[in-house]
Amino acid sequence: MYQIDQEIFGKTVRERRIAKGMTQKDLAEKLFVSDKAVSKWERGASLPNVTLLIPLAEVLGLSVVQLLGTEAGNNGDIKEDEKKIQQQIKTVFKKEKRIWRLTFVAAALISFLEMAVLFATLKDIYSMGKVIMTCGLMLLFGVWLFFFAKDTLPSYYDENRISYVVQGPFKLHMSGLAINNNNWLYIRRALMVFIDTMLTIYPLISIALIISGNKTAWDSAGLYIMLSAMLCLIVSIYIVGKKHE
Repeated sequence: MYQIDQEIFGKTVRERRIAKGMTQKDLAEKLFVSDKAVSKWERGASLPNVTLLIPLAEVLGLSVVQLLGTEAGNNGDIKEDEKKIQQQIKTVFKKEKRIWRLTFVAAALISFLEMAVLFATLKDIYSMGKVIMTCGLMLLFGVWLFFFAKDTLPSYYDENRISYVVQGPFKLHMSGLAINNNNWLYIRRALMVFIDTMLTIYPLISIALIISGNKTAWDSAGLYIMLSAMLCLIVSIYIVGKKHE
């Protein structure tokens, strides 16, 4: 993938925006992002989501090659470079998706191993009810999130301020947060980190409490662990959602 110099990128966006007679707000509205996001790009403080590179280039009247500040190949074939960059953008998505799926499979295997150790310690599957139910729900949700959830949202999410997402059996409602294609990728990442972490950590905490002989603490720990984890998840979603809103 081409390396992007944030300062050069920001300068290119600013110069082309001005040449087109657009304000930051005008450009933001065309891309369905906030003018704060455009300001960050132009200052070199951040880069847009890769899903916005092609639309941004089209609005500014540039090729993706020119937008990224890269030179055409030795033969000067900008169109060929354009195709290569677009293919590389798609490759980045595929590679990232494959890596996330591997992390989920690894977390699931670790979770099964930890539950096997817990069963060997307790020798009573009934006492493991909370752990089995929690990890089971995480596994079911994880299968959907990592393998079947859509990478992009319908266009009306970008055209309106919508604070909820409904996909299949999944519904997420975050009051005060406009969910769109600019922050959905980061919200999904927060959810995937949550699933991987819960699958790995929850059974491990149970094992630690049981082995330490503190079964009373273990009996009441499940609720507190889940509440703490959910609070961390909600805060994380709001942070990344607002940052990329």
